[in-house]
Amino acid sequence: NRGWGELDAAVADVQAAAQAGLPAAEYLMAELSAGFRGRAADQVAVREWFEKAAAHKHRDAQLQLGLMYLTGFGVKRQPELGFRWVKAAAEQGQPIACEQLGSLYFAGQGTQASEAEAFRWYQKGAAAGMLNAQSMLAQFYRNGTGTATNLEQARYWYERAAKGGWPQAQFCLSQMYALGECGLSKDRTQALKWLRAAAISG
Repeated sequence: NRGWGELDAAVADVQAAAQAGLPAAEYLMAELSAGFRGRAADQVAVREWFEKAAAHKHRDAQLQLGLMYLTGFGVKRQPELGFRWVKAAAEQGQPIACEQLGSLYFAGQGTQASEAEAFRWYQKGAAAGMLNAQSMLAQFYRNGTGTATNLEQARYWYERAAKGGWPQAQFCLSQMYALGECGLSKDRTQALKWLRAAAISG
């Protein structure tokens, strides 16, 4: 089959590039090792290729390796090591890693809990468009967690996350309209609108 043959040749090219130390190819080899053309996943190869790419500062590989160690997926669970790799990815601006790092600091998973650090990384994740980070940042501003209470900022970030389709933010925005909180006037129509949106999204 010509199509499969061309695909196999492309994979061989990727493997050659990966063996030559090209980080993007190493990352792709990890993805291919997770299952390709009906082949069983090779978790050892997945980890090894992610490790190679992560060592070459490929931020997506650093994130994936961190998540593997945090969850124990295909490797022995090591939260501290997982935290370090997620942090490395976040420090390179990987948006999902920024959001994850905020959650790790908030929960004290793989590191000492720090509301201030959680707030800082949720800020970065929120600015990068991560909806959960936006919702959590709103919560932090609303409750004065890791920062001073700022109801205007809380409303702003809840609205951004809600408009992006995040159900938790939609539900919180519904409550705020129902109760007239965070500078919003009571508005039954808006409260019901966002409650319905949360029910559909959630």
